[in-house]
Amino acid sequence: MSSDQGSRVTVAGDATVIDLRGGVRVLVDADTYLRKRTFYERFPKPFLDRTVALLVMVVLLPLFIACAVAVYRSVGRPILFCQERVGRGGRVFTLYKFRTMLPDRRKASHTIAEVDRRISHKRADDPRLTDVGRFLRKWSLDELPNFIN
Repeated sequence: MSSDQGSRVTVAGDATVIDLRGGVRVLVDADTYLRKRTFYERFPKPFLDRTVALLVMVVLLPLFIACAVAVYRSVGRPILFCQERVGRGGRVFTLYKFRTMLPDRRKASHTIAEVDRRISHKRADDPRLTDVGRFLRKWSLDELPNFIN
């Protein structure tokens, strides 16, 4: 784990604790985190993954540009939403998506009853969702920048 990601890894007994930016701590299984990767996992698979992702990105470049322009016109900068996530084996990576929402300026006005009524974390009527964002989410185009990963 490199320090430029803002993460610290601590191995204690059977568990590995990963400290992310913002004080978030994630607990993962030490055996999974410390398991030695096979030859296939170290060389052919990453090469194949990167090659296919690069080819798909080149083919979809006009769609990437169209989505980026639409997001820029609808919500301005930044165009991409970036967030640290913990993946398989406790590896920290940065998730990239096209922005589909405006910042929530109503957080203080949310009531407990409103939060309890929510059925899932995604609300179709969320007032922060833009028209462009609604379209991108419907067609899963907001996920395109994940090819970078």
